[in-house]
Amino acid sequence: MHLKKGVVCLLSIVLLIPLVLCGCSKTRVEVDGHAMEPTLKNGDVIFADPFNGVPKNGDIILIQKKSDYTKPLIKRVIAVEGQSLRLDYENERIFVDDTQISEPYIKDTTFAGVNCNYNIPEVIPEGKIFVLGDNRAVSLDSRSSKIGLVDVNEIIGVIHLE
Repeated sequence: MHLKKGVVCLLSIVLLIPLVLCGCSKTRVEVDGHAMEPTLKNGDVIFADPFNGVPKNGDIILIQKKSDYTKPLIKRVIAVEGQSLRLDYENERIFVDDTQISEPYIKDTTFAGVNCNYNIPEVIPEGKIFVLGDNRAVSLDSRSSKIGLVDVNEIIGVIHLE
């Protein structure tokens, strides 16, 4: 009887350790604002996995800017280092490596009257990424000189939506 309890206890511990370790490595974030709507809504609680590696186009990431921002920013990766990028304001389209990207997740239009006050390079430099919010009308993102291109060292997590 005591042996059975001991085995059950040991198995429980062995099975729970990976769950606890996995849960501890995620970053809990409450969405603050409307920049990622309709994908993420103000007040949503999400968990970001630690970032390690290279971001991919379409990834939703958690960014900790080194200046001016106390809270992490949540944005979508549009282009990564080495990719060409062209924003077609007239026709509301974005081209990455000369291919128009499909963005079924955005709210309203691609540019929605937002002025781009940042000189975006034709090719994304090494170690940088171009990010946008899904709600382009209100998102402060790589189109703005306040954010600009994001350094990959500022990525602190990747958000995986189910």
